[in-house]
Amino acid sequence: MQEGLYVFTESHYSVQEIRDSGPRPIFTADTTDPERFAAFDVSHAHGGSYEITGDRLLVQIWIAKGPNTMVAG
Repeated sequence: MQEGLYVFTESHYSVQEIRDSGPRPIFTADTTDPERFAAFDVSHAHGGSYEITGDRLLVQIWIAKGPNTMVAG
């Protein structure tokens, strides 16, 4: 698992991760759209509510950076 920021309150959570171990480029006026996409493509974020039942964590995603996360969870 990659490092990231996981925030949990009594009933809600938020996750921010970078799923890449290499350096990302610094944006300049000359940065191309494909370079910008590549930099943001490794960013993963979602949040919502959660419930703990026994040894299971069940999350209900309310908002996500990518549409596939909303469907797949």
